[in-house]
Amino acid sequence: MEAEKEIYCWQCGKKASSKTSFCSDCGARLFNGEDQLPAARTVANQMDSIKKKLVKVDKKVFYSVGAIIIVIIGILFYSLQKEKPSEIVELFINETVESNWDQANTYAFEEFDYLKMRNLSQRFPLSGSPYFVDELQLIKEEKSGDKATVTYKLIFTNGRRENVTFELLKNEGKWLITNYREEY
Repeated sequence: MEAEKEIYCWQCGKKASSKTSFCSDCGARLFNGEDQLPAARTVANQMDSIKKKLVKVDKKVFYSVGAIIIVIIGILFYSLQKEKPSEIVELFINETVESNWDQANTYAFEEFDYLKMRNLSQRFPLSGSPYFVDELQLIKEEKSGDKATVTYKLIFTNGRRENVTFELLKNEGKWLITNYREEY
């Protein structure tokens, strides 16, 4: 009777019987002869090659998904930052009516005159006065590159109506008021 040879699984390293063809622990094919060793190396090399290709594919997928996510975040951020000139004018008017000069100034270009702003607030009395601005109606908004004009109709509680046109410039992605003119 021939003595059983000690062999070890090439994949998991566990001791295996030379009489079986597969490892009882991991299921890998057992190679128990010297003539089968090159075949085992070939299989192992093919497995390594396949693993490397899968890693390359995984990296490509990972980078592609990452790039798409970054683009989506950029678009969302840009769209949230993109205010319309009419929204800036409305914020400006509301802050001016309430005499919140510092806040109103955040919507105006640096060269916009404080005296002009204070004069504007006198045109739009505070809500406690009998002739305050009751309603704002957007009449027209025109944009051309980094310039815009916005016209609002102001309706006062006493029935008076007047149009005010604001000129804006886009500075570092933000619309800022540079001037206004009243039209009766």
